[in-house]
Amino acid sequence: MGRPIKKRFIGVGSTSQGTGGEGVASLAVHGGNSFSAGTTITFPTLNLVAGGGSAATATIAFVTPAVNSLQGNGNVSSVTLTSAGSGYLVRNVVATFTKPANVVVDGVTAFYGLGAAGTVVKFSSGVTSGIFAGMVANVFFTTLAFGNPTRVVSVNTTTGNITFSTANTAAISSPISFGDVGFNGNVVGTTDAAVTTSNTIQANAFISVASGGLGGRLSDITSVKGSRRYRVTNNQGSDTVRLITSTEVAAANTGVGPHAAGLMTISATDSAGGTYFVTKLDGRTATISPAGATPGGEFAANAQVIWSMNAAVINTTVKLATND
Repeated sequence: MGRPIKKRFIGVGSTSQGTGGEGVASLAVHGGNSFSAGTTITFPTLNLVAGGGSAATATIAFVTPAVNSLQGNGNVSSVTLTSAGSGYLVRNVVATFTKPANVVVDGVTAFYGLGAAGTVVKFSSGVTSGIFAGMVANVFFTTLAFGNPTRVVSVNTTTGNITFSTANTAAISSPISFGDVGFNGNVVGTTDAAVTTSNTIQANAFISVASGGLGGRLSDITSVKGSRRYRVTNNQGSDTVRLITSTEVAAANTGVGPHAAGLMTISATDSAGGTYFVTKLDGRTATISPAGATPGGEFAANAQVIWSMNAAVINTTVKLATND
């Protein structure tokens, strides 16, 4: 084995990355108006590693939350990442605000302070489920041009009391339809920085059936066992696998990756975008053979070249595939 591969080039690279791809590292909120406290953030599962990965999660903070007798404005001020998720194969992940479903409740049994600050309503059913501070009462939730509607200020799940703001109190005649009138805005999550040496080498591994393998999957290299043998982890499990040999390139090329359990591929590109499979790798050089949809033309089969995690140099280096 030649020069060892530096540790920073293997594994998940940082605590916010995940198996076979990356997790969300930071969030930026854009807009978000008039939402209720029941609003959640939904991160997409699109662009996750094939067959696995997990969506990120986050919580919302509002500019003016509904407290006491104030109705709040429902405008989103910030979001907090609660789980980075794993397996994202894109730089930016766009999440959306998801409003709670409308709720219709009948059977008002008591009004307290009607027309005054802190109007309280209680229903005979005691229903409070699905009703959140910031929701709007009755017809006003059907349009954005609702003026100054009656909003839910607080919900007491113990007593069943629901407190409203004082605007348009006629809207709280039974039955009452509660709705979230939030509109606009999204959240953009950014995964770990691309094209930096903190990125890690991306493998496509077919782990053994006993380890859960069902085919080639994008994987993280967790340890180096030799110039051709590696310990890998993907969404199906962990296993020790080996790089394909030069005689297996054609078979791997047909399936665009490892064609049998216990094998793995690492892809590389030259300065013109031509692609190769790596058949041997150490800390400085890679043995490569042209392969893929656009086989490279700068280097012949079994060429030994210097590799990089960034841009390739014409007829000199190749760039390895990374978990960007």
